[in-house]
Amino acid sequence: MFRAECILIPKQAGDEVGHSDGVVRFVAENRVLINDYTAVDPGYGAKLRTLLEKKGLEVDTLPMFEEKSKRRPGEISPAVGIYINYFRVGDVVVIPAYNRPEDELALQKLQQVLPDAAIFQVLCRDLAGKGGVLNCISWTIKMGR
Repeated sequence: MFRAECILIPKQAGDEVGHSDGVVRFVAENRVLINDYTAVDPGYGAKLRTLLEKKGLEVDTLPMFEEKSKRRPGEISPAVGIYINYFRVGDVVVIPAYNRPEDELALQKLQQVLPDAAIFQVLCRDLAGKGGVLNCISWTIKMGR
């Protein structure tokens, strides 16, 4: 039987999808990475950090930035600036890049946090403009025959 506790993270303002993979990632049993919300939504970041720390988790941050963009009603918000939505298989990690200085900071942070992993960056600006990044596109859904 699983010995896991469910942690419900607060909904981020303006998040129509509600996927935690754009907010938090476990990197060890008791350690998580969250977005650095300092410049985007400091209140949400503080609330999230407090919740996770109360659950006994060590919390560290990955860079995050926000680009204001016009979108039509019903469109999903762009994910440009979110590095935490990376793809991982075993010790291979692929993180998004956006042609910004934060790209190098995100790469360095993940190399520090996951020293045994092979970490690569892939330009994801167009993909993220559609509302998701690398973890989002890696979902596998088995359809009927």
